[in-house]
Formats: sequence, structure tokens, C-alpha cells
Amino acid sequence: MRSRVSLANPWARDEDNLRVLRALGIGSVIVVPLIARGSVLGALTLVSADSGHPYAPADLELAEDLGARCAMAIDNARLHRDARSAGGVRRHPDYLASRRDAAENIASSLLSA
Repeated sequence: MRSRVSLANPWARDEDNLRVLRALGIGSVIVVPLIARGSVLGALTLVSADSGHPYAPADLELAEDLGARCAMAIDNARLHRDARSAGGVRRHPDYLASRRDAAENIASSLLSA
């Protein structure tokens, strides 16, 4: 599955939908699949109302990177939930501190990207 950069027109289902998209001022759209371990978890949709500056290939590259990170975070949260419900997650203070540190590292890397 490949992401793509597109103007609003190809997204319109019909003329009424196209009028709504134009009324909203949608100029450019990027839709990136959220894929983790071979499964599609959802989609990240970015919409720009600035029709004078459509998304560029660099924007798509950034969106794909963000989508991959989001998919990994969702997958990890699901794995954590499953492990927790199965009794596999310890609640020891050292374990919780290591998880907090990992979360801070992920947040830091996302903010610096």
C-alpha cells in the first residue's frame, strides 16, 4: 500500500461533495496507512487548507515517518494492554520507571523529528 499526495478534486465522490470540499477550503490531502507488523491499523489523514502551497514529496516523507511511528505506538499499546490483561506486566517501581523513561525517549525523538 502506497501513500500519495493529492489535490482535493480526486477525493470528491460527486459534485456535491466537491462543493463541500471547496467550501471547507481543502487544498491538499495526504493519507498514510498505519501499518504495524504487516497489519493495517488505520490511516493518518493530513489536510491543508492552503491551496497555494500543495503538499510536496518532502511532506509525504515526513507523514510516512510519522505514520510509522504512530503505528508502532498503537501496536505497542495494544501489546502492553494484552500483556497486562494476561498478568504479564509487573507493577514494580523499577519496571514503571523504565517504562516512563522509554516513553520520554519516544516523545523526545518525535519532538526532535
